[in-house]
Amino acid sequence: MKSLKNFNRIMSLYTLFYIKYNNLCNIRASVLYALAFTQLGESEIYTFLINNFNKYSKENGYDITIKLNLLTPSNSTSNTNDFLSLMESILLKKSDKYDIYFYNNIYTSRFEPHFLNLKEWLPKEHIDKFTLIDSDSYSYNNKLIGLPIFIDYSVIYNNMKLLKEYDKKIPKTWDELLETGKYILNEELKKNNTDIIIYNGGFIDDELGMGSIYEFMYSYREEIDSPFPEIISQNTIDSLKMMKKLKEEISSDSIFNIINHSVTKLYDGNGLFIKFSYHTIPINPVYKATVLPGLKEGISGTIIGGYNIGISKYSKAKKRNDSIKALTYITSKETQKRFMIECKKFSGITSLYDDEDVCNNEEFCEIYKNVQPVSRPISAFIDYNEYSEKFRYHIYKYLYGDDSVDAEEVLKEIYDITHIYYISLNSKELSIGIILFLLYIILSLMMLLSSLFLFSKRYQNCFDFLPKDFWILSLIGFIMILFIGYLDMGNVTEKTCQMKQLLYYLCITFTLIPIFYKLIIKFPEENKISKYIGQHRHLFLLFFILLDLGSNALSLIFPYSIENVIVPENKNFQKCKVNNNFLKIMIILTDLFKGLILVSSMILIFIEWYIKSSYYDVRICISAISINMVIIIIYIFINSMHINDYTIYHFTRQIIFLFLTISNFILHYLMRIIKITLNNESTEVAEKNKFFKKALEQESSMNSNTYYARRFSIASEKCSYSSKVFYKILDLHYRDDISSSKNLYEIHENNSILNTTTISSKISSNQNESYQSSIKEDNIK
Repeated sequence: MKSLKNFNRIMSLYTLFYIKYNNLCNIRASVLYALAFTQLGESEIYTFLINNFNKYSKENGYDITIKLNLLTPSNSTSNTNDFLSLMESILLKKSDKYDIYFYNNIYTSRFEPHFLNLKEWLPKEHIDKFTLIDSDSYSYNNKLIGLPIFIDYSVIYNNMKLLKEYDKKIPKTWDELLETGKYILNEELKKNNTDIIIYNGGFIDDELGMGSIYEFMYSYREEIDSPFPEIISQNTIDSLKMMKKLKEEISSDSIFNIINHSVTKLYDGNGLFIKFSYHTIPINPVYKATVLPGLKEGISGTIIGGYNIGISKYSKAKKRNDSIKALTYITSKETQKRFMIECKKFSGITSLYDDEDVCNNEEFCEIYKNVQPVSRPISAFIDYNEYSEKFRYHIYKYLYGDDSVDAEEVLKEIYDITHIYYISLNSKELSIGIILFLLYIILSLMMLLSSLFLFSKRYQNCFDFLPKDFWILSLIGFIMILFIGYLDMGNVTEKTCQMKQLLYYLCITFTLIPIFYKLIIKFPEENKISKYIGQHRHLFLLFFILLDLGSNALSLIFPYSIENVIVPENKNFQKCKVNNNFLKIMIILTDLFKGLILVSSMILIFIEWYIKSSYYDVRICISAISINMVIIIIYIFINSMHINDYTIYHFTRQIIFLFLTISNFILHYLMRIIKITLNNESTEVAEKNKFFKKALEQESSMNSNTYYARRFSIASEKCSYSSKVFYKILDLHYRDDISSSKNLYEIHENNSILNTTTISSKISSNQNESYQSSIKEDNIK
């Protein structure tokens, strides 16, 4: 019995121990680490949010705790840019040190690769509570990167005590602010109040200064619904001039570019118009906050500032859901309402501004309902930080510089930071686009009209080298080159890149393949290939066209990208760029194939150098092909170079297109027309006289050619393979007609029967016929 009692006691102790151990194991205490930065002593904002969540978590049994590492100027040497660098260094290492980040909304695009897409983690109804959620401040690449914990708006703190004392109203325009400020400044100086600040500007060399510049320019638009004025517009020029006028007449350099003066005056009340973020710090009660003035009454402007909350994708998987719970609580309507009431910060949830508790402070909701916000130009440049620094540099060069610095020139320099230049018909910078377009039209019309000579009996003999359809094809090829030049003038897009590459291939095909075709069928030794191609020239041409279309079709699968060539202190422009390696290889192979055809054409020209029926044509072809090869090599070389000069890049390409078109048109086509046009004799008589005039000279040459051809043909039969090829080429080179190699000796013997006496008699007979014909014509006249 006693042992039974002991057994029961042991089992009870074991059961109690098991229950306690099991409960201990089931406790899921989770610690989330967060990183934040504040520059203006806003530590209470983060303290409020973190403490409230930790309390909420404990009360609801979540056992989730957030530990915040808050960097401030007092506990670190960080500023906004240093904090950005710190965050990026942590995220680039894919570190799981921090789970939650509080970051300035201007850097949303930079953190997109490192943060969770909240659209995949949050309920749609939670996201839909926020306005402008698709703007660059919160989203990028169609991903929701962060939600706003608070939004900052700039306001003017008006010293109502001084305004009432001097019977002045709150200014609604910058002109009114200037006028009121000048008057009160003079009156206060009479009282020896030299410490007063009339207007602080807030144009410091920091991101806060960028916001001040941008919202000031935005306040100079014509209408409330007008977009941000163009950088080089008259409105922006006027805003910059007013900025400087305010500084010189009612402020100073030191007041404009040092923020500490503004903070001091908000405390002691010895300021008239102090621009600052709404309720960032404790404010002297003499001030009343209103929206910023503008160009006209009713026009205002304020930059959208503030901080977002985002979740690192490198956070441990087991902490993801806990981080989402924390984010959901911090951005919930209830938390945001308490936050607005206690911290006087604006929320992204617009429905809260209809809440009576929130709008118990009339000034707070009045400002929200009257602000005219504008976002920073976050997407204007690849690196917004770099753009902001350059923007401020140029503005401050004018604002704090001497009178020799021109406002319009400064704004033009800012415009050049992001503007992409290109030659076009409506280009405001240059009229060269119109000149080139007119030149292309004139040349194209001239080439099209010149095709009429193909159908004139007088000029038919000079175009017998190619069939008429191939001559027309060549003219189309010349015009295509001009069209590439035209496309090169416009804005660069994926479609224009694809079109230019296709036209580049087709124009080479249309101008080179007809010549290549003729050289093949004029091969001095009969062969099946020449015979087949001669009978199927359109299939031969179609083969090359299909190759061009096929190689270019790959660009539809692997499209071109657009490379922005950013040139500091110069003009930016764009180029077509191939990123896909497979497409790069295909382009190289196609270029090599085109080069092989060019080389093959030159070899065939050498082989057919003495062919009588194409004696002059091959000499024209060698000149044209040589020029084409040089120009194409230059073109490929320029495309491979990293040219950073807008003028050199565009004008070099345009010159190449023009020279390539004009040289080909003149050598292949126009010379033939000019040659006949300048000859007063009829084509038939001119050709006969020309032939018989040179017959004696050519006879000796042809006999010599046939002699060499026979010698090289015999020599090739007694040599090694490489020597045979060499002698065979020389054998073909010295032939003057298409023949079988077996009949070469017989041809030589037959040609040797002709002598100078026979030729002379033929010439005399022909000249006599020509003389008699001319006498008859004179008698008829």
